[in-house]
Amino acid sequence: GAGKNGTVSQYIPPMQAFWVKVDKDGTTGDPVLNTVQLTFSNTVRSHRPSGNATSSLLRAPQQNELQLIRLQVSNGTNRDETILMASELASNGTDRYDAEKMQNNNTEIPEIAIWMNNTETAINAVNQFPLNTEIPLIFRPGKDGNFSLSATEIKTAEENIEFILKDSNGDTETILNNGDKYSFAAATTDTGNRFALVLRAKG
Repeated sequence: GAGKNGTVSQYIPPMQAFWVKVDKDGTTGDPVLNTVQLTFSNTVRSHRPSGNATSSLLRAPQQNELQLIRLQVSNGTNRDETILMASELASNGTDRYDAEKMQNNNTEIPEIAIWMNNTETAINAVNQFPLNTEIPLIFRPGKDGNFSLSATEIKTAEENIEFILKDSNGDTETILNNGDKYSFAAATTDTGNRFALVLRAKG
């Protein structure tokens, strides 16, 4: 886990979650339940009083310390999100700050992800926001319909950065400010690299 001060340790802060990934696809632990079982005993718990100097290890990072853009796709009923985050602790390659996208395989729920380093990511952390670089977005509508892509949250220390959504269907570019929504129609075959996110300096 990463604490408020950026320290990386084995501690998972309260109210936080984590994925467990097997080292080989298709690996099963229980032949009946077809699952891998992971068990934690009470001995792995850690209690740190507020007066302890190391108690910050168990705190989640403050929201205002993060630089990010949160994109949400919606079909009017169901929605999905992906996040591009900049952190001095992260690398531009695949590391512990990235979270792989897990597909829901439900046609009623559209999906959005960032394609980076040949991997679909739900959260992609980079060292710095890359300017003038197309960041491919993976979009799966699930079924034909009308959709919207929204910038539900933008936090950046660089006030001169514009977040631009590129739609190859019609070759359009739309500047996304905090809360902006881009509406479009899509078919089930309308997947893959239709959309890209580009960060540019204003002007």
